[in-house]
Amino acid sequence: MEAHTSPNLKAIIICPSNPFISIDPILSVKGVREGLINSHAPVIAVSPIIGSSAIKGPLAKQLNELGYRVSSISIANYYSDFIDGFVIDNEDRLSVTEVEEMDIKVKVCNILMNNMTTKIELAKTVLKFSSQCYKSSKKNRKNN
Repeated sequence: MEAHTSPNLKAIIICPSNPFISIDPILSVKGVREGLINSHAPVIAVSPIIGSSAIKGPLAKQLNELGYRVSSISIANYYSDFIDGFVIDNEDRLSVTEVEEMDIKVKVCNILMNNMTTKIELAKTVLKFSSQCYKSSKKNRKNN
């Protein structure tokens, strides 16, 4: 739990996983969400949505059942209390303004990792983007 306070920490990356069944269990551990909010390092999330489809798994169905739109915007909003940057797919480039209105910086690129080359390219892009993000004040953001 102390890693988020390390002066050597440059960024915290949230992988493109299902926020409900993969990320929320981690965030529900005492101190994790607060650690992300209070960390000096920017928190960057990669969207698990491309267009109106989940990259894999039951996320689209879960979003629909919970009353959310199946979109990168919904994911950004869900994470908005602690992320500083959000990486979305080229297909979702029209969502940039709406996400930026949440005080979240956006990077648009190919996020589909279907081979080692695209995995490495996305990792490099996310790391470079994280160095361009700043830590926003979360005090005015919603509380989840």
